[in-house]
Amino acid sequence: MNLIYSDIFEIEKENNFNLEQENDIEISINDFLNAIKNKDIEFYKKISDNENIREKKLLSCIYPLLRWASCVGANKIDWLEAKKQGRKKGDKKGPWPSKIYDTENTIYNLLVCNDINENFWILTKRDNSGKTHIYLLYLMMIYFLPNFNKEEEFIWLPKPKSKKIKEKVDELFLKIYPDANEIELNILRKKYNTPEKIRELIQFLGLNNISEKDFIDE
Repeated sequence: MNLIYSDIFEIEKENNFNLEQENDIEISINDFLNAIKNKDIEFYKKISDNENIREKKLLSCIYPLLRWASCVGANKIDWLEAKKQGRKKGDKKGPWPSKIYDTENTIYNLLVCNDINENFWILTKRDNSGKTHIYLLYLMMIYFLPNFNKEEEFIWLPKPKSKKIKEKVDELFLKIYPDANEIELNILRKKYNTPEKIRELIQFLGLNNISEKDFIDE
């Protein structure tokens, strides 16, 4: 990704414009996510009249943006945990415990983002004219990702497990589903992405001969 950022300054020199003059434009990942969710095609063009400024803003966050956009769910109150905590309506004890639930678009959204990701390096690489085609990534997310239901939102994925833990978890999935392909493994990784869910899976399958510590990074 450093090559992409360094190339931006070469374009600045070639096109003889001051990148810093418009560097104070406040655009966050949430702004892009809201635009994608609302199917706002014009948002990208509203960032700046300068194409290079628009490209720089999107390039600066495109990888986490795709990662964030891949996960859709519903964040609802975890009533079981709330009961354990003795929570009551109006108790003023702070935010209620919540839990992420899969929705009807969760798996479909993940599969679409996997397809979009296949074009990531091609569309972010500069062509002979010094331009990328990153705007196409933005358009693909807008056109191909599903329309959200009222309760649905983008959910940030938990931090990645260590490489060793990730490999062990994949071994566990392949032990259960030996014919799983990479897309199916991604679905399983998303579904069982917390220590609690992995622990529940191990217990549910009655795999008493393996240690949970091999698969859980806490």
